[in-house]
Order: sequence, then structure tokens, then C-alpha cells
Amino acid sequence: MKTKFTTDISIDDYHSGEGISASQLKKAVKSTAHFFVKEPKQEQKSCFNMGHAFEDMLLEGGELDNKYWIFEPSKRPKPETTFNNGENKKWKIDQYKKNEGKKVITEQELIDLKGMLKSCKNKRIQDSIKGDIIKQGSGYWIDEESGLLLKTRPDVIKKRSEHSAFILDVKTAVDSSPAEFAKSFAKFLYGIQCATQVDGVEKTLKVDVDYYLYLVVEKSAPYNAQIYTVNPVDIDTHRAIYKKLCMNIKEAKESPERIEMGYAEDCGNKSGVLELEIPTWYYNNLNK
Repeated sequence: MKTKFTTDISIDDYHSGEGISASQLKKAVKSTAHFFVKEPKQEQKSCFNMGHAFEDMLLEGGELDNKYWIFEPSKRPKPETTFNNGENKKWKIDQYKKNEGKKVITEQELIDLKGMLKSCKNKRIQDSIKGDIIKQGSGYWIDEESGLLLKTRPDVIKKRSEHSAFILDVKTAVDSSPAEFAKSFAKFLYGIQCATQVDGVEKTLKVDVDYYLYLVVEKSAPYNAQIYTVNPVDIDTHRAIYKKLCMNIKEAKESPERIEMGYAEDCGNKSGVLELEIPTWYYNNLNK
């Protein structure tokens, strides 16, 4: 596949199609062997439904589209009893069958989604998601050093001029405060996604990415919505990290011995034997 950018690929086709995404690269952080593990397809957790629904509603005018349905237990035939009741149980089964293939949203989640959207009505946020924007576009390019085909799918790309743009990534969170989001950035290796998105957009759309933003919105009241920008130095740091991961993957494809080394692949010890490093806290506890 040649370098290209398209808005005609669904999210499912994007994930199942060719190319290496940031999510796949993150697996190789633990060890290159982890990258090559074929994980069984798992049913998506309901919390992800809410996150996806919020992104869709935020970027599509505030309404749920036909990918979702609202499960409303209050409308069951016998609201005074539980779903152990035969009529209620049958009604619930029928509701799920009727909406097969759609993602379920609960009544409380719908209340929260509306609260989250309301918190994003301020001009600062609206200016970031309105105007000349590209929503959920998919970019594919060849990494120059490794020769691997990479792919990325930013939530929002907003053109600032013919030759410049910025990227905005939408996140939902329990806590959008600076300290907690910084922890999430580190825990979930967001920096790798950030760097690949910047490079992918620049290479496929032929623009300079001036800055990278996160819109982080809390999933419960008061639904604080906070915008963060990523320091260019941090983007450069994570670019070097993902480039190294790509080279590790390339080398492993050419020499499977790298996979066999497991956690010793970069230790310089060809035997693959690592010396166990006992943590200091262990000895500190022994001496108490």
C-alpha cells in the first residue's frame, strides 16, 4: 500500500486491515515477542461504548446515531418487579434481539453523555471541533527507517491553513485533572499514539502539525472538560521510542532469534540470561 489518507474506511475495517497502529506498537514496549501474539477477539466492554458514543455525539451535532440504542428498564412490562419476572425477562431478551449489532447505552449513561456535551459548549472547545476539520480519517504511510506500513486514525484534524493543522484527541475519564491525566498518559502510553498521529498526518496530508491537543471530559458530574497540549519535546521523545519499536519488529521478522530472547533482547547478553535485581524496598523491609 502506498502513502494515502482516506475518510472512506470504517473503524472496524481500519482495525482489521493492513498496517501497524499505535495500539499494536504499544505491545512491543513490553517485549518484541508481545507484538507477534495474536490475541483472540474480545467483546468490547460497555465503558468503551460510552466513550465512542460521546465522541460521535460531540462531533456529529449532539445526537446518537443508529449505531447505538438506549436500554430503558423503566419501560419493562412490569416495572414494579425485577427481571426475574417472566414478562420482564422476555421483554429484555426481545430488546437485545431487536437491536442486535448496535452498542447499548443505559439510561444513566445517556444522562451523563448529555452532561458531558453541555460541558463542551464553551467557545474554546467549539472552536477546536468546528470549521475545516477532518473527523476519523485514516492515514497510511511507510516508516522510512524500518520499511513497515504504519497507520493512524486521529479523532479530529483541523486545518489552520493550506500547509498547517493541529490534531485533537478526545478522551473520556473518571478524573480529567492535570495530575490524573498525566498518570493516564504514562500508564496507557498515549505518547506513542501522539507521535505516530503527528507523523502520519504530516506525511499523508503534506501539512505541518503545529500542535497536538487532548480534550479530556469527565464521565460524571460536574463533567469537567479540559484541553491539554503536548510539549514538542515529549512528542520528539516518543517519536524516537516508536521508531525504535519499529526497528525491533523489523529485525524480529528477519531474525526470529530476537523473539526467542524475550526480555533479554536488548541487554547485550547473547545467552539470554538476566541477573535478578532485588528491589531496594525488599531489603529495607527486612531491616525494619
